[in-house]
Amino acid sequence: MGLSRPRRYTRRELLQLASAAALVSCTRGPTPEEVAAEAALYSRELHCMDTAGLFPAEIATRKKNEYTERSEDPLRYCFNCQYFKPAAKPDRCGSCPNVPGPIHPLGHCTAWTAKR
Repeated sequence: MGLSRPRRYTRRELLQLASAAALVSCTRGPTPEEVAAEAALYSRELHCMDTAGLFPAEIATRKKNEYTERSEDPLRYCFNCQYFKPAAKPDRCGSCPNVPGPIHPLGHCTAWTAKR
């Protein structure tokens, strides 16, 4: 019995394997530890539920999207949603085109979409 030689890959196969590996590493998303570290930057004392100045339809949109100031999912916060627009300082409410009014960075809604 002779030893078998290792399989030789074609250039095309190697490129396909490399691009698949690169795609996986680019789309893995943040780890729970990375999300927790960023969440720690934001104040839990901040309140962003003031709807004064919003029209009734805008308040209804907040309710329809089930906006809440505190996310129950430890990986899905407003700050890591692609739609969230942060304030100039981390101790201020941000904004979102999907949910009118002030948005807490640690909040969540049903329109949440991971950052690309």
